[in-house]
Amino acid sequence: MKKIIFAVLVIVVLGVIIGGALVRTNDRVGYIGGTNGEGRGGGWGQAQTPITDWITTQGVVTSVDAITLTVKLNTGEILTVENRPWSFALEQKFSASVGDQIKIVGFNSGGYWETAQIHNLTTGKTVVLRD
Repeated sequence: MKKIIFAVLVIVVLGVIIGGALVRTNDRVGYIGGTNGEGRGGGWGQAQTPITDWITTQGVVTSVDAITLTVKLNTGEILTVENRPWSFALEQKFSASVGDQIKIVGFNSGGYWETAQIHNLTTGKTVVLRD
């Protein structure tokens, strides 16, 4: 009787673990890359964003450090690239300095900006964060 109860308990625990893994995997369908850190956590989308929805914008770097790249766009708006996208850019040896001209390609997803590429027009360096 103890063996049967133990076996049932093991099966239930394994079922919960496997079920949780399936739910987590299913929630990630449509992953668009990394933890975005640009206004929300996770970086998970519901579907790939069509390239026709991508936006290219330009501006000047107003501050930069190991955590954040801040760009004042030509429109006067401030765009911040931070957390995982910025740390990934740094890992790829991308660099920027205050005053550098920057072109950023990205898209709006659920009201939040998602950076896909950063081009430093001053140095000629480019980093692709997602495609």
